[in-house]
Amino acid sequence: MKNKKQKILVSTDSIGFFGSSKEFLYLWQDYFEKKFFDGVEMIGLKPLFKAKKFIRDLKQKNINVISIHGQTGIIKNLNFFKKSLLRLINFFIFDYQDLRKNFPNQEFLFHSVYLENKNIQNQIIKNPPLKLWIENSLTDKNFQELEKTLKLVDFFQKKGINCSGMIDLYHALSFNQTQEIVDNWFFLFKKLKKYLKYFSGIHLPIGPRLDDALPLELVNDEKIDYLKKEILSGAERIVIENPQEYLALVFSTSQMLKKQKQRNERILKKLFF
Repeated sequence: MKNKKQKILVSTDSIGFFGSSKEFLYLWQDYFEKKFFDGVEMIGLKPLFKAKKFIRDLKQKNINVISIHGQTGIIKNLNFFKKSLLRLINFFIFDYQDLRKNFPNQEFLFHSVYLENKNIQNQIIKNPPLKLWIENSLTDKNFQELEKTLKLVDFFQKKGINCSGMIDLYHALSFNQTQEIVDNWFFLFKKLKKYLKYFSGIHLPIGPRLDDALPLELVNDEKIDYLKKEILSGAERIVIENPQEYLALVFSTSQMLKKQKQRNERILKKLFF
């Protein structure tokens, strides 16, 4: 069951780059009507008029876009293809200045790599957001990226910025292959648990693309129960992410959306109902 003290948001990543508010509502409106979701974390995709229209469309259904996910930055140790892909993705996502100028009533989330840039740090300090969330990037086996993320949170808090950490559970375990996550589930999450008290939010990636999501359909009920009780239960905020595969990263057909909706229901039932 949902912890009444925490807020659960859902990301717009499930509808891909060219997704619409109509598609988003098809997937998720029922959960808002049942008061399960408290709001939306919108991927800050250009163009500006489309992003603003998306917020207006959801507002008409009494659904609030609480937070906007801005640029991710570029991780240095990625291969050429992945770096190029990230650069392309970031080109289509708003940076800090654009978000602060056009969306003053929303909270913002950025990856730690993006916020290491001193120029961006100065922009934030001079013109603070409503709230800043910092998400960890891909992590090594020693969890140094988590430590780095927490240092950034501490840095901004000391500058008077309303700032909290958002731990992405897949990013934190991304040094493992999918089968290793399945086989070492309890060991990995026990190691991860000691960091949770320092993070106010959790990104929970439930999608089928297993190079960016937890293998929730490959683990048994005992492992799901551990995730629910030991990892998810204490978070102030949980954001359901749903990265899709292949073409659905860009757009979805009606059949693809129908299939996703059925899968979403199965996964969320296991985790929260």
